[in-house]
Amino acid sequence: MKQRADAVNGWQWVVEDGPPIRTWNATAFVERMVQNWFGMLVIGDSLSNQMPVALGKMLGPPNGQGTALTGQQYPHIRSERFREPIAIGIRTDILLTDDELRLVMHEVGYDSPIRDHFRSQGNWRGMLQNFTKVGGWEGERPGIAIINTGAHWNPGYTKPAKGEHLIPA
Repeated sequence: MKQRADAVNGWQWVVEDGPPIRTWNATAFVERMVQNWFGMLVIGDSLSNQMPVALGKMLGPPNGQGTALTGQQYPHIRSERFREPIAIGIRTDILLTDDELRLVMHEVGYDSPIRDHFRSQGNWRGMLQNFTKVGGWEGERPGIAIINTGAHWNPGYTKPAKGEHLIPA
């Protein structure tokens, strides 16, 4: 059992093409996240919910021993930003609206009613649209959105997104 655990925990990313992966720097990550008004937005299912947990572990223990970022160091960033979260999660098991889901399910031969208690339905589209409407400040960097359908849905059943389905960020 220990041998298997060591093998699982001992993996290493290998880049086959392109520049090498940078060494993790928690301070640089936080600096980047406060340079826009929402930081990082993670939208998705239970697997996506694990990303902020892993990120929290990578940022270190909440014992106050880290380097605090302040508005004095970054005068171009509005002061309120330093009291707000750097990552926001929205739980949704699938990225389709009910109407889109009914259409896809009909195409694959499933016409039974959709049972809401089998899936989580965050209003990710509304939140993403709200995030794109907020005005920023001079020198603000773009936010980062990770949108993941995850394991609760088979993307092979969906059609590729086209321009009218994409929300500009």
